[in-house]
Amino acid sequence: MSAIRVTFILASVFLWIGFYLSGFTNIHWIAYLPAIMMPVAGIIGFCPSTWMLGKVGFKPSSLKS
Repeated sequence: MSAIRVTFILASVFLWIGFYLSGFTNIHWIAYLPAIMMPVAGIIGFCPSTWMLGKVGFKPSSLKS
């Protein structure tokens, strides 16, 4: 597992800890999207936002997943 994948998973863990500490009912629904998608990107190696930004015209990163 590469460092970028572990970074996605750790960032998601910290988001979920923050949600837990602030109470799940106080969080806007849009904050759950990155918290759900980051472990997906870390586990399967596909990041939907990176894919969409590539389609819009941004150049790919030199970081490898």
